Amino acid sequence: MGIADAETIAAISAVFHTSKEYETFYKKFGPELSGFSGIWNLCAKMGMAFVEVEHELLPDWDGQWIDALDDFVNSIYTKAFTMKDVTFINEELIQIAKNSINKVMKE
Repeated sequence: MGIADAETIAAISAVFHTSKEYETFYKKFGPELSGFSGIWNLCAKMGMAFVEVEHELLPDWDGQWIDALDDFVNSIYTKAFTMKDVTFINEELIQIAKNSINKVMKE
């Protein structure tokens, strides 16, 4: 993992934790995830999935990075609020990341 990957993970965590949906997410899933540290761990997993897709789909991408991150986080929130428990498997996170990047690239 390089610096750019760490930046992506940090950016996803920042977008996730500053979202208007965070408080609702924390109340619903905070205890299940052991609070902030568990939620940060989820953000790290989200970031690693996004990085994997980013490298695959966007080798020279310098465009709508933040738009794709925003869409990705919003999609995670939307999906999570339909779940009883918030256990994302890596393949789900990767597919959500692909969908977000493809959506933003088409705009």
